[in-house]
Amino acid sequence: SPWTLNYQYKTAKFEGYLDGTKSLSFDDVLGPPSSGSGKTFPVVPTTITQTAHIFTAGYQLNEQWQGYISVPYIQQKTDHIALKPGYETFTIETDGFGDAVISASYTLNSESWVLSLGVSLPTGSIDEQGDTPRDTGNQQVPYTMQLGSGTYDFPVELSYQNSSEPNLSFNASATIRTGTNDRDYRLGNNYSLSGRYKVDLSSRLQSYAGLTLQYSDSIHGQDDSLLLGDPPTLYPASITNPDLYG
Repeated sequence: SPWTLNYQYKTAKFEGYLDGTKSLSFDDVLGPPSSGSGKTFPVVPTTITQTAHIFTAGYQLNEQWQGYISVPYIQQKTDHIALKPGYETFTIETDGFGDAVISASYTLNSESWVLSLGVSLPTGSIDEQGDTPRDTGNQQVPYTMQLGSGTYDFPVELSYQNSSEPNLSFNASATIRTGTNDRDYRLGNNYSLSGRYKVDLSSRLQSYAGLTLQYSDSIHGQDDSLLLGDPPTLYPASITNPDLYG
């Protein structure tokens, strides 16, 4: 059959704070609200957990072209500490479908090179809410807790694999984001470069060595509903400051 179905499970956990290369404790970060380059916040996320269930359907058009559609289901949870009474510790959770991706790949040069191009559709929500110390009831949650980008984005990927021994492969990919979403911001572009070297030590034993480099831009613009003050200038948490991303 020309059809393929694929399921991927990905999970990530983020903890701790850095100021350059210096590690910071939660007590170093928890403090009065700050603006600009301030380094203390009345709300401090302690652990961010993100899980994605990615469902992909592919169709082989011919020997060189294959098309894909991919839809992720995302679950996110962030634990916090805060100065405000009643919110000394609290958790916010969001879940739902993220941005769908439609892509096509082209195989060149006897399967050694593969070029993939796609478009990411803004199907994931950027209006997720939760109960935060900013006000009573539910309010807009920070960028990390949203399910989508809110913009049309373009993933591109180039990969190479040497079929002879020793086996060498590399992958270069990027997600280029465009425009500004309805919340007046755009997530930063993402770039990744990875390589892997494999040696067959025997018919049953293989050795691998690999390296991955990743880079992300900061967020362009900002969602003013996340800020404190009138006019809104104070960041209640580090994850509400777009300049601290990337």
